[in-house]
Amino acid sequence: MPVPAGGDNEPPPFPPTVPASLPFPDTGTKVVLLPNGRPAVNARGYLYADVDLTQPAEVYRDVNGVKGPLIAPDLEGRVYITLDAYGAQVPYWGPLSGQDYLYIVVNGVAWRVDADYNKRLDGVQAQLAAVMAYLNGEE
Repeated sequence: MPVPAGGDNEPPPFPPTVPASLPFPDTGTKVVLLPNGRPAVNARGYLYADVDLTQPAEVYRDVNGVKGPLIAPDLEGRVYITLDAYGAQVPYWGPLSGQDYLYIVVNGVAWRVDADYNKRLDGVQAQLAAVMAYLNGEE
C-alpha cells in the first residue's frame, strides 16, 4: 500500500462513499394499524424524516423495484403514500442520505418504518467489499 505524502503515521485517505437510497418498507413495519388494531385500509400515510414529525421525508416512487421519481409534497408541504387494500405501505425508496428509518403518520398515529433489512445488509456487504479492495490496493 502506498505511504501518504504526509508521513508514515498518517492513515491513508478513506475511499469516498456515495450515500444511496434504500428501499422501504421492511416486512416487519409494512402494515400500519389503527388504534383499534385494524389495518389502515386505503388510508393516506404521511412520511417524516424525524421523530418530532416536523421534517417531511425525501422519498421516491418504486417503479418495478427500481428507484423512480421523487414524491412531491402536497400543497401543505407533506409527503404521503396511500396504503393498499390490506393497510400495507406500497414500496418506495428513502432519502439519498441513506437514512434507514422514517416515520409514517396515519389518522394521527405515528409509526417508525424501517428500510428493507435484506437490502441494508447487501449494502453493508458491498461497502465492506469496497473497503477491502481499497486496502488491498485494488481501487
